[in-house]
Amino acid sequence: DSPDFDDFNVFITHESTQELLYLPDQTIEIRASVTHPAIAEDFKKEHASWFSDRAAELETWRDIHGSFILLIEFFDLFMFVANIIVLIVSATVITNTILMSVVERKKEYGTLRAIGLKKRHIFFLILSEGFCQGTAGGIIGLLISVPLLFLVSQTGIDMGEVSDSMKLGSTFPFAFSAVNTFTALLFGIMVAVAGSLYAAFVNIRHKLITTIQ
Repeated sequence: DSPDFDDFNVFITHESTQELLYLPDQTIEIRASVTHPAIAEDFKKEHASWFSDRAAELETWRDIHGSFILLIEFFDLFMFVANIIVLIVSATVITNTILMSVVERKKEYGTLRAIGLKKRHIFFLILSEGFCQGTAGGIIGLLISVPLLFLVSQTGIDMGEVSDSMKLGSTFPFAFSAVNTFTALLFGIMVAVAGSLYAAFVNIRHKLITTIQ
């Protein structure tokens, strides 16, 4: 899906390459398929001497597609940083919301403590509330985002000329991943629980007389 890539790249057969280089029947290519990409380097080390003795060059899939792999790793790093930023922003907003909710109800918590409820009970009460809110919010978020993802997966998102100039095409398709979906839900719950944890610590540090005033 990249016109620039199509304009500057062409794929030809091995026989045609020999003909263009005036080397008819003088070159040979051996392609070995290993059981897993991770063992390609080990395969190269084990058989490097055999190929070098025959004036042959041995390259792994990483050697052949090194620039493309580097570009993918760069995008993975970019997405990781973007996810961290989103996580920090969401954690700040959620923590502030839960903290404000707890502060507004400090008299109620003070009353509960005055009638005999222990600090640890208040602590777990706030923590349970955050867990329930995080779970509910995560499920609602998935109910909105997953159908939207399936809709976008049919058409893709047009990233414009910037992406096209990198030979990646202008349209990015998307696919559903059960692992990523579960991870997103888990992180949403963890952020809510972490925010509740901070709010609970702030609440139980208040003295009883200060809390009910």
